[in-house]
Amino acid sequence: MFRLSYICTAALFVISLLPGGVFARTISLDGDWFFIADPSAQFKVADLAQANKIPVRVPSSWQSAFVDRRDYAGVAWYLRTFTAEPPEKGQLLFVRFGAVDYRTDVYVNGQKAGSHDGGYLPFEFDITSLVHAGDNQLALRVADPGGAVKEVDGIKYAEIPHGKQNWYVQTSGPWQSVELVERPTMYLKTVHVSADAVGAFTIHVSIQDQAGSAAGQTSVSAEILNPDQKQVWQTRQGTDSSNAEVSISGKLENAAQWSLAKPALYTLHVTLSSGDEQSVRFGFRTFEKRDGKFYLNGKVVYLRGALDQDFYPEGIYAPPSLDYIRDEMRKAKALGLNLLRCHIKVPDPRYLEAADEEGMLIWYEIPNWDKLTADSESRGLATLRGMAE
Repeated sequence: MFRLSYICTAALFVISLLPGGVFARTISLDGDWFFIADPSAQFKVADLAQANKIPVRVPSSWQSAFVDRRDYAGVAWYLRTFTAEPPEKGQLLFVRFGAVDYRTDVYVNGQKAGSHDGGYLPFEFDITSLVHAGDNQLALRVADPGGAVKEVDGIKYAEIPHGKQNWYVQTSGPWQSVELVERPTMYLKTVHVSADAVGAFTIHVSIQDQAGSAAGQTSVSAEILNPDQKQVWQTRQGTDSSNAEVSISGKLENAAQWSLAKPALYTLHVTLSSGDEQSVRFGFRTFEKRDGKFYLNGKVVYLRGALDQDFYPEGIYAPPSLDYIRDEMRKAKALGLNLLRCHIKVPDPRYLEAADEEGMLIWYEIPNWDKLTADSESRGLATLRGMAE
Protein backbone atom coordinates (compact mmCIF):
# COMPACT_ATOMS: atom_id res chain seq x y z
CA MET A 1 0.00 0.00 0.00
CA PHE A 2 1.26 3.45 -0.87
CA ARG A 3 1.30 5.63 2.21
CA LEU A 4 2.39 9.22 2.46
CA SER A 5 2.48 11.86 5.13
CA TYR A 6 4.17 15.21 5.35
CA ILE A 7 5.47 17.42 8.09
CA CYS A 8 4.55 21.06 8.56
CA THR A 9 5.97 23.07 11.44
CA ALA A 10 3.03 22.37 13.72
CA ALA A 11 1.26 19.25 12.52
CA LEU A 12 1.58 15.84 10.88
CA PHE A 13 -0.87 14.80 8.21
CA VAL A 14 -1.27 11.22 6.98
CA ILE A 15 -2.88 10.42 3.67
CA SER A 16 -3.31 6.82 2.60
CA LEU A 17 -6.18 4.87 1.10
CA LEU A 18 -9.50 6.60 0.59
CA PRO A 19 -12.78 4.76 1.29
CA GLY A 20 -13.42 2.04 -1.27
CA GLY A 21 -9.73 1.35 -1.85
CA VAL A 22 -9.11 4.34 -4.15
CA PHE A 23 -5.57 5.68 -3.90
CA ALA A 24 -5.03 9.30 -2.89
CA ARG A 25 -2.84 10.22 -5.83
CA THR A 26 -2.11 13.89 -5.23
CA ILE A 27 -0.76 15.29 -1.98
CA SER A 28 -0.33 19.03 -1.54
CA LEU A 29 3.00 20.32 -0.29
CA ASP A 30 1.63 23.83 0.13
CA GLY A 31 2.04 25.29 3.58
CA ASP A 32 5.02 25.72 5.88
CA TRP A 33 8.50 25.68 4.37
CA PHE A 34 11.80 27.34 5.26
CA PHE A 35 13.49 30.15 3.30
CA ILE A 36 17.24 30.63 3.10
CA ALA A 37 18.77 33.67 1.39
CA ASP A 38 22.01 32.98 -0.48
CA PRO A 39 23.28 36.38 -1.68
CA SER A 40 26.76 35.04 -2.44
CA ALA A 41 25.29 32.09 -4.40
CA GLN A 42 27.76 29.77 -2.68
CA PHE A 43 25.53 27.38 -0.70
CA LYS A 44 25.36 23.72 -1.63
CA VAL A 45 22.45 21.54 -0.66
CA ALA A 46 24.60 19.98 2.07
CA ASP A 47 25.06 23.43 3.67
CA LEU A 48 21.36 23.98 4.33
CA ALA A 49 21.28 22.17 7.68
CA GLN A 50 23.51 24.87 9.19
CA ALA A 51 22.05 27.84 7.29
CA ASN A 52 19.81 30.53 8.79
CA LYS A 53 16.26 29.34 8.06
CA ILE A 54 13.21 31.61 8.10
CA PRO A 55 9.67 30.14 8.09
CA VAL A 56 7.75 30.90 4.89
CA ARG A 57 4.42 29.91 3.38
CA VAL A 58 4.31 28.31 -0.07
CA PRO A 59 2.99 29.26 -2.57
CA SER A 60 4.40 32.76 -2.39
CA SER A 61 7.25 34.82 -3.77
CA TRP A 62 9.89 35.97 -1.33
CA GLN A 63 8.99 39.57 -2.23
CA SER A 64 5.42 39.03 -1.00
CA ALA A 65 6.48 36.99 2.03
CA PHE A 66 9.12 39.32 3.48
CA VAL A 67 8.98 43.13 3.61
CA ASP A 68 12.77 43.30 3.90
CA ARG A 69 13.18 41.12 0.78
CA ARG A 70 11.09 43.26 -1.60
CA ASP A 71 14.20 44.32 -3.48
CA TYR A 72 16.20 41.13 -3.02
CA ALA A 73 17.30 39.39 -6.22
CA GLY A 74 19.70 36.55 -6.79
CA VAL A 75 19.70 33.09 -5.21
CA ALA A 76 17.55 31.67 -2.43
CA TRP A 77 16.60 28.22 -1.17
CA TYR A 78 13.29 26.71 -0.08
CA LEU A 79 13.35 23.69 2.20
CA ARG A 80 10.85 21.29 3.76
CA THR A 81 10.53 17.72 5.02
CA PHE A 82 7.91 15.13 4.13
CA THR A 83 7.61 11.51 5.23
CA ALA A 84 6.75 8.74 2.82
CA GLU A 85 6.99 5.10 2.00
CA PRO A 86 8.30 4.46 -1.53
CA PRO A 87 5.61 3.69 -4.13
CA GLU A 88 4.72 0.08 -4.75
CA LYS A 89 6.09 -1.73 -7.81
CA GLY A 90 4.48 -0.37 -10.96
CA GLN A 91 3.91 3.08 -9.40
CA LEU A 92 5.88 6.31 -9.77
CA LEU A 93 6.15 9.39 -7.57
CA PHE A 94 6.54 12.88 -9.05
CA VAL A 95 7.01 16.29 -7.51
CA ARG A 96 5.07 18.89 -9.49
CA PHE A 97 5.37 22.69 -9.44
CA GLY A 98 2.72 25.07 -10.76
CA ALA A 99 5.29 27.83 -11.39
CA VAL A 100 8.59 28.92 -9.85
CA ASP A 101 10.30 32.13 -10.95
CA TYR A 102 12.89 31.76 -12.52
CA ARG A 103 15.51 28.95 -12.62
CA THR A 104 14.82 26.08 -10.24
CA ASP A 105 17.12 23.25 -9.18
CA VAL A 106 15.23 20.55 -7.27
CA TYR A 107 16.90 18.23 -4.75
CA VAL A 108 15.43 15.25 -2.90
CA ASN A 109 17.52 13.92 -0.02
CA GLY A 110 20.52 15.81 -1.34
CA GLN A 111 20.27 14.30 -4.82
CA LYS A 112 19.42 16.49 -7.77
CA ALA A 113 16.07 15.60 -9.34
CA GLY A 114 16.22 18.15 -12.18
CA SER A 115 16.32 21.79 -13.27
CA HIS A 116 13.81 24.07 -14.94
CA ASP A 117 14.04 27.53 -16.51
CA GLY A 118 10.99 29.77 -16.71
CA GLY A 119 8.82 31.64 -14.24
CA TYR A 120 5.29 30.94 -15.47
CA LEU A 121 4.76 27.32 -16.49
CA PRO A 122 4.28 24.00 -14.67
CA PHE A 123 7.00 21.35 -14.49
CA GLU A 124 7.62 18.08 -12.68
CA PHE A 125 10.29 15.50 -11.94
CA ASP A 126 10.17 11.77 -11.28
CA ILE A 127 11.55 11.26 -7.76
CA THR A 128 10.67 7.58 -7.33
CA SER A 129 14.29 6.47 -7.02
CA LEU A 130 15.19 9.32 -4.64
CA VAL A 131 12.53 8.74 -1.99
CA HIS A 132 13.08 6.42 0.94
CA ALA A 133 10.91 5.25 3.82
CA GLY A 134 10.67 7.82 6.61
CA ASP A 135 11.66 11.48 6.48
CA ASN A 136 12.66 12.97 3.12
CA GLN A 137 14.07 16.41 2.41
CA LEU A 138 12.87 18.52 -0.51
CA ALA A 139 15.02 21.54 -1.39
CA LEU A 140 14.67 24.15 -4.13
CA ARG A 141 17.47 26.40 -5.28
CA VAL A 142 15.92 29.40 -7.03
CA ALA A 143 17.94 31.89 -9.08
CA ASP A 144 16.21 35.05 -10.29
CA PRO A 145 17.85 38.30 -11.42
CA GLY A 146 16.11 41.65 -11.11
CA GLY A 147 16.56 45.24 -9.98
CA ALA A 148 20.22 46.03 -9.41
CA VAL A 149 21.17 42.39 -9.93
CA LYS A 150 21.15 42.15 -13.72
CA GLU A 151 22.64 38.66 -14.04
CA VAL A 152 22.57 35.52 -11.87
CA ASP A 153 24.00 32.11 -12.79
CA GLY A 154 24.42 33.35 -16.38
CA ILE A 155 20.75 34.40 -16.55
CA LYS A 156 20.46 37.98 -17.81
CA TYR A 157 17.32 39.76 -16.65
CA ALA A 158 17.05 41.62 -19.96
CA GLU A 159 16.76 38.29 -21.81
CA ILE A 160 14.07 36.49 -19.79
CA PRO A 161 10.27 36.89 -19.95
CA HIS A 162 9.27 38.96 -16.93
CA GLY A 163 6.24 41.06 -17.87
CA LYS A 164 5.85 44.23 -15.81
CA GLN A 165 7.81 43.05 -12.79
CA ASN A 166 10.37 45.80 -13.28
CA TRP A 167 7.52 48.37 -13.25
CA TYR A 168 5.94 47.16 -10.03
CA VAL A 169 7.57 44.48 -7.87
CA GLN A 170 9.54 41.34 -8.67
CA THR A 171 8.18 37.83 -8.19
CA SER A 172 10.78 35.22 -7.27
CA GLY A 173 10.26 31.71 -5.98
CA PRO A 174 7.38 29.18 -5.93
CA TRP A 175 4.38 31.45 -6.48
CA GLN A 176 2.10 28.55 -7.42
CA SER A 177 1.34 25.26 -5.66
CA VAL A 178 3.70 22.32 -5.08
CA GLU A 179 2.42 18.76 -4.86
CA LEU A 180 3.38 15.11 -4.92
CA VAL A 181 1.68 13.01 -7.59
CA GLU A 182 1.55 9.22 -7.71
CA ARG A 183 1.01 7.57 -11.09
CA PRO A 184 1.37 4.11 -12.65
CA THR A 185 4.39 3.59 -14.89
CA MET A 186 2.11 4.03 -17.91
CA TYR A 187 0.27 7.31 -17.45
CA LEU A 188 -1.52 10.14 -19.23
CA LYS A 189 0.93 12.88 -20.07
CA THR A 190 -1.62 15.31 -21.53
CA VAL A 191 -5.33 15.29 -22.32
CA HIS A 192 -6.70 18.01 -24.60
CA VAL A 193 -10.09 18.42 -26.22
CA SER A 194 -10.99 20.66 -29.17
CA ALA A 195 -14.72 21.32 -29.54
CA ASP A 196 -16.76 23.49 -31.90
CA ALA A 197 -20.11 25.25 -31.54
CA VAL A 198 -22.22 22.47 -33.10
CA GLY A 199 -21.13 19.57 -30.89
CA ALA A 200 -18.16 18.11 -32.78
CA PHE A 201 -15.03 17.39 -30.77
CA THR A 202 -11.61 15.75 -30.97
CA ILE A 203 -9.79 14.39 -27.95
CA HIS A 204 -5.99 14.29 -28.05
CA VAL A 205 -4.31 11.97 -25.54
CA SER A 206 -0.57 11.67 -24.99
CA ILE A 207 0.61 8.51 -23.18
CA GLN A 208 3.93 8.15 -21.38
CA ASP A 209 5.26 4.64 -20.73
CA GLN A 210 8.10 4.89 -18.21
CA ALA A 211 8.48 1.13 -17.93
CA GLY A 212 9.06 0.75 -21.67
CA SER A 213 6.33 -1.86 -21.96
CA ALA A 214 6.85 -4.18 -24.87
CA ALA A 215 4.31 -4.82 -27.56
CA GLY A 216 0.82 -5.26 -26.25
CA GLN A 217 -2.41 -3.42 -26.01
CA THR A 218 -3.58 -0.76 -23.63
CA SER A 219 -6.97 0.88 -23.73
CA VAL A 220 -8.13 4.45 -23.42
CA SER A 221 -11.62 4.99 -22.02
CA ALA A 222 -13.30 8.38 -22.32
CA GLU A 223 -16.62 9.79 -21.22
CA ILE A 224 -18.23 13.21 -21.42
CA LEU A 225 -20.55 14.55 -18.73
CA ASN A 226 -22.96 17.38 -19.46
CA PRO A 227 -23.22 20.52 -17.25
CA ASP A 228 -25.58 18.53 -14.96
CA GLN A 229 -22.88 15.83 -14.61
CA LYS A 230 -24.88 13.24 -16.56
CA GLN A 231 -23.01 11.01 -18.98
CA VAL A 232 -23.82 11.93 -22.60
CA TRP A 233 -21.02 10.13 -24.47
CA GLN A 234 -18.49 7.38 -23.89
CA THR A 235 -16.03 5.21 -25.79
CA ARG A 236 -13.20 2.78 -25.26
CA GLN A 237 -10.35 2.45 -27.71
CA GLY A 238 -7.47 -0.02 -27.75
CA THR A 239 -4.02 1.09 -28.81
CA ASP A 240 -0.49 -0.26 -28.98
CA SER A 241 1.18 0.67 -25.71
CA SER A 242 4.14 2.04 -27.64
CA ASN A 243 1.88 4.53 -29.41
CA ALA A 244 2.27 7.76 -27.44
CA GLU A 245 -0.50 9.69 -29.21
CA VAL A 246 -4.21 8.83 -29.47
CA SER A 247 -6.94 10.89 -31.14
CA ILE A 248 -10.66 10.24 -30.66
CA SER A 249 -13.38 12.19 -32.46
CA GLY A 250 -17.11 12.35 -31.93
CA LYS A 251 -20.14 14.59 -31.93
CA LEU A 252 -22.88 15.40 -29.45
CA GLU A 253 -26.32 16.18 -30.76
CA ASN A 254 -27.94 19.29 -29.28
CA ALA A 255 -24.84 20.21 -27.32
CA ALA A 256 -25.29 23.30 -25.16
CA GLN A 257 -23.03 26.08 -26.42
CA TRP A 258 -20.67 27.97 -24.18
CA SER A 259 -21.64 31.63 -24.37
CA LEU A 260 -21.06 34.81 -22.41
CA ALA A 261 -24.58 34.67 -20.99
CA LYS A 262 -24.67 30.90 -20.43
CA PRO A 263 -21.16 29.48 -20.03
CA ALA A 264 -22.10 25.79 -20.27
CA LEU A 265 -19.17 23.55 -19.31
CA TYR A 266 -18.86 19.84 -20.04
CA THR A 267 -16.44 17.45 -18.32
CA LEU A 268 -14.18 15.03 -20.19
CA HIS A 269 -12.91 12.12 -18.14
CA VAL A 270 -10.15 9.92 -19.62
CA THR A 271 -8.87 6.69 -18.06
CA LEU A 272 -6.01 4.40 -19.10
CA SER A 273 -6.18 0.66 -18.54
CA SER A 274 -3.21 1.16 -16.19
CA GLY A 275 -5.57 3.07 -13.90
CA ASP A 276 -4.28 6.60 -14.55
CA GLU A 277 -6.96 9.21 -15.20
CA GLN A 278 -7.46 12.89 -15.95
CA SER A 279 -10.47 15.18 -16.13
CA VAL A 280 -10.81 18.46 -17.99
CA ARG A 281 -13.71 20.87 -18.39
CA PHE A 282 -14.47 22.47 -21.75
CA GLY A 283 -17.10 24.33 -23.71
CA PHE A 284 -18.58 23.85 -27.17
CA ARG A 285 -17.67 27.15 -28.83
CA THR A 286 -15.81 28.85 -31.65
CA PHE A 287 -14.12 32.22 -31.74
CA GLU A 288 -12.94 33.74 -35.02
CA LYS A 289 -12.32 36.93 -36.97
CA ARG A 290 -13.83 37.71 -40.36
CA ASP A 291 -13.89 40.97 -42.29
CA GLY A 292 -12.83 43.07 -39.35
CA LYS A 293 -15.35 41.57 -36.91
CA PHE A 294 -15.15 38.99 -34.13
CA TYR A 295 -17.54 36.05 -34.00
CA LEU A 296 -18.41 33.88 -31.01
CA ASN A 297 -20.26 30.73 -32.08
CA GLY A 298 -20.82 32.27 -35.50
CA LYS A 299 -22.43 35.46 -34.15
CA VAL A 300 -20.87 38.90 -34.10
CA VAL A 301 -19.56 39.85 -30.66
CA TYR A 302 -18.42 43.38 -29.77
CA LEU A 303 -15.54 43.28 -27.33
CA ARG A 304 -15.77 45.48 -24.25
CA GLY A 305 -12.53 44.83 -22.44
CA ALA A 306 -10.33 46.16 -19.66
CA LEU A 307 -6.63 45.80 -18.99
CA ASP A 308 -5.97 43.57 -15.97
CA GLN A 309 -2.43 43.66 -14.64
CA ASP A 310 -3.26 40.53 -12.57
CA PHE A 311 -1.22 41.75 -9.58
CA TYR A 312 -2.65 41.26 -6.08
CA PRO A 313 -2.18 43.29 -2.88
CA GLU A 314 -0.70 40.43 -0.83
CA GLY A 315 0.33 37.65 -3.22
CA ILE A 316 1.59 39.92 -6.05
CA TYR A 317 1.40 37.27 -8.81
CA ALA A 318 -0.51 34.75 -6.69
CA PRO A 319 -4.28 35.34 -6.38
CA PRO A 320 -5.79 34.67 -2.94
CA SER A 321 -8.18 31.94 -4.13
CA LEU A 322 -10.34 30.68 -6.97
CA ASP A 323 -13.36 32.30 -5.33
CA TYR A 324 -11.55 35.65 -5.30
CA ILE A 325 -10.98 35.42 -9.06
CA ARG A 326 -14.58 34.33 -9.67
CA ASP A 327 -15.75 37.41 -7.79
CA GLU A 328 -13.43 39.57 -9.89
CA MET A 329 -14.95 38.13 -13.08
CA ARG A 330 -18.51 38.71 -11.84
CA LYS A 331 -17.74 42.32 -10.97
CA ALA A 332 -16.19 42.83 -14.40
CA LYS A 333 -19.36 41.48 -16.03
CA ALA A 334 -21.49 43.72 -13.81
CA LEU A 335 -19.55 46.67 -15.25
CA GLY A 336 -20.59 45.54 -18.73
CA LEU A 337 -17.27 43.97 -19.69
CA ASN A 338 -16.99 40.74 -21.66
CA LEU A 339 -13.17 40.55 -21.96
CA LEU A 340 -10.17 40.94 -19.67
CA ARG A 341 -6.68 41.41 -21.02
CA CYS A 342 -4.22 39.75 -18.65
CA HIS A 343 -1.33 42.02 -19.50
CA ILE A 344 1.98 40.48 -20.70
CA LYS A 345 1.69 37.73 -18.09
CA VAL A 346 0.80 34.05 -17.95
CA PRO A 347 -1.91 33.92 -15.29
CA ASP A 348 -2.48 31.33 -12.62
CA PRO A 349 -4.51 28.52 -14.30
CA ARG A 350 -7.37 29.33 -11.92
CA TYR A 351 -7.75 32.66 -13.75
CA LEU A 352 -8.71 30.82 -16.94
CA GLU A 353 -10.85 28.35 -14.98
CA ALA A 354 -12.85 31.20 -13.44
CA ALA A 355 -13.27 32.87 -16.84
CA ASP A 356 -14.68 29.64 -18.30
CA GLU A 357 -17.09 29.32 -15.39
CA GLU A 358 -18.30 32.92 -15.36
CA GLY A 359 -18.50 33.59 -19.11
CA MET A 360 -15.57 35.94 -19.66
CA LEU A 361 -13.27 36.13 -22.69
CA ILE A 362 -9.53 36.35 -21.96
CA TRP A 363 -6.75 37.93 -23.97
CA TYR A 364 -3.26 37.22 -22.65
CA GLU A 365 0.19 37.33 -24.14
CA ILE A 366 3.83 36.38 -23.71
CA PRO A 367 5.56 38.25 -20.86
CA ASN A 368 7.97 40.73 -22.41
CA TRP A 369 11.75 40.95 -22.19
CA ASP A 370 14.03 43.95 -22.57
CA LYS A 371 16.59 42.83 -25.16
CA LEU A 372 16.09 40.67 -28.24
CA THR A 373 18.82 38.05 -28.44
CA ALA A 374 18.97 34.40 -29.42
CA ASP A 375 18.43 33.49 -25.74
CA SER A 376 15.45 35.78 -25.25
CA GLU A 377 13.91 34.57 -28.51
CA SER A 378 14.20 30.89 -27.53
CA ARG A 379 12.82 31.60 -24.06
CA GLY A 380 9.94 33.60 -25.50
CA LEU A 381 9.04 30.83 -27.95
CA ALA A 382 9.25 28.19 -25.21
CA THR A 383 6.92 30.27 -23.05
CA LEU A 384 4.45 30.72 -25.92
CA ARG A 385 4.41 26.98 -26.65
CA GLY A 386 3.86 26.24 -22.98
CA MET A 387 1.02 28.78 -22.77
CA ALA A 388 -0.75 27.08 -25.67
CA GLU A 389 -0.08 23.62 -24.21
